[in-house]
Amino acid sequence: MSADRVSGEPLALLFKGMGVLLCLRALKLMLVHIDYYGDTTLLFDFWGFSWVPKLPPAGGYLVLGVAALSGALMAAARNARVRQGALWLGIASFGLFFLQDKAFYGNLNYALLCILVSLGLVKAWRSLDELRVVSATTLLVPRVMVALMYFYAGVIKLSPDWLSGDVIGLFISSDTPMFAHGLMSHPLVLMSMAVLGALFDLAIGPLLLWKKSRRFGLILMTGFHMTNALTLDVPEVAISMFLLTILAFASPEMARKALRVVSTSHDDSRHDGLSRPGQGVIIAFLIFQCVWPLRPYVLGASDSRWTHVSQDFSWWLRSTSMTVSIQFYIHVDAQEPYKLDVSRYLDIKEQKAFAMDPYLVTQFVQHMHERLKEEHPEAQEITIKVVSSASLNRCAEQPWIREDLDLVHEPLQYDMSHVVHPLRSHTCRAWSGQQER
Repeated sequence: MSADRVSGEPLALLFKGMGVLLCLRALKLMLVHIDYYGDTTLLFDFWGFSWVPKLPPAGGYLVLGVAALSGALMAAARNARVRQGALWLGIASFGLFFLQDKAFYGNLNYALLCILVSLGLVKAWRSLDELRVVSATTLLVPRVMVALMYFYAGVIKLSPDWLSGDVIGLFISSDTPMFAHGLMSHPLVLMSMAVLGALFDLAIGPLLLWKKSRRFGLILMTGFHMTNALTLDVPEVAISMFLLTILAFASPEMARKALRVVSTSHDDSRHDGLSRPGQGVIIAFLIFQCVWPLRPYVLGASDSRWTHVSQDFSWWLRSTSMTVSIQFYIHVDAQEPYKLDVSRYLDIKEQKAFAMDPYLVTQFVQHMHERLKEEHPEAQEITIKVVSSASLNRCAEQPWIREDLDLVHEPLQYDMSHVVHPLRSHTCRAWSGQQER
């Protein structure tokens, strides 16, 4: 087989495997969202995506059901046209659910979408005969996508507060055995885990992409994710990334065994089926995925760990820990102000997420102002005062949302960092792990 032609059976296995993962993820989200749509009065917009229609509760469950069915068809269907339709329907339905609520953003959901799109761009729905031989680039596209996820997860960890071990100590699972929990609480052990974790994320992509080091990379990757699943409170992400990586970097022999096909002679002259415009779209997609996560490093001087600017679609995989205390006080004309019961308007999952993002806090205040005008039609003036404090990586608490601003009239824009108080220190926590006062 020529150097620019490779076996495409791993692509066929990845397609089926992604169908299974999409189906399982959609079914899990349906269970998580049993009460979600009924308990909230606000689905938060992503910046630039306010045009996406907000679905009623039945519609939200419907698109997840369609996504689950699409995944099942991707995994089980034999007809190429059915698999093609299932893939694009899965992307559309799961993508629509993904864009419904920014407060429910998850990097795992985004990862699944990106891999699914990459499979669509390389026409991975084709029959196994058509995928016997493909161009090296075709197989490389989803693999590069996975490698980029790891790489940027490592880039975001290159900060003193992560490398000191302070942050990773916050993620140790309570289910970790007592003897291991005690060992992992030692500052030197935490620092070693943090440094090795950052190095792993930065190095594993090249190790997997280079054929000669791939076997070692897969062994390393297996140990890394199994350790995370057992010791940190991220078992679902660890197991999902393990499966995703195994599928993306499967060998032709493994793929043939999993697909139960017999190796046959390959026709190197066979055309891959990718047109020049299609190849251009693939290149543009990969360039976008390389450049887009760099936004937190090039947009202004605000610390995005504190303001959450540009963290969406940027592979911020549990590299910070932030807690926020926030209350909303309602003033209706000359009446005595009262504290808003947020649980009347937001699901508990939204309550945990929205307060950490000034963009979402501003959305919520403006949404509540409209709701309060409906509840108090005779009121001449309604104001909402926000009282909040926040702590980054268990630093000393400091004021969070600026009280001198009226968020009701603050225009929603991409960077809302101006509505929060600046972080008192660039890194907040020192290498020694001592809390800044």
